[in-house]
Amino acid sequence: MQVDNRLFRKSTSLHSTYPSMPESPFSALPLPLPPQVAVVDTDPAVHEHIRRLLAPLGVTTRHYASGADLMTALAEGHPRCVILDADIADIAADRILERLRREDIGIPVVLLAKEAAIDQAVLAMRAGAIDYIEKPLLDASLVSRVASLLKIEARPVSGGS
Repeated sequence: MQVDNRLFRKSTSLHSTYPSMPESPFSALPLPLPPQVAVVDTDPAVHEHIRRLLAPLGVTTRHYASGADLMTALAEGHPRCVILDADIADIAADRILERLRREDIGIPVVLLAKEAAIDQAVLAMRAGAIDYIEKPLLDASLVSRVASLLKIEARPVSGGS
């Protein structure tokens, strides 16, 4: 089995810091990178809010201002989860979901929408979204959903809506 070394950081050797210490056989092992969540929203403030919410989980986020930016980035590597604004202007969310399914990219997608329209939620779920959350965000719902998708234990969110 080959390991994709781009997914890991190099660990620092204690031997280089403390030369009298014997080299550990584990010092050459790469450290795993934290899970990354892609946030696709035209509003950078939404990304910043989500970044702060997910930081206690040890998750990093990457902001994409458009669906096209996300699709381009997916050619280079896959995040562990995508949080996608249903109202992005350049590519319809259902087209992004369909493309992910067609190309067999198994990334869970949580859709954010300005209003909870049942018909839109049903269409999104049929297209491949894992969840459909209404804006303004319910912080605890989003954190627990992402934690569940990434199999991370979520701590209670304080002071959010």
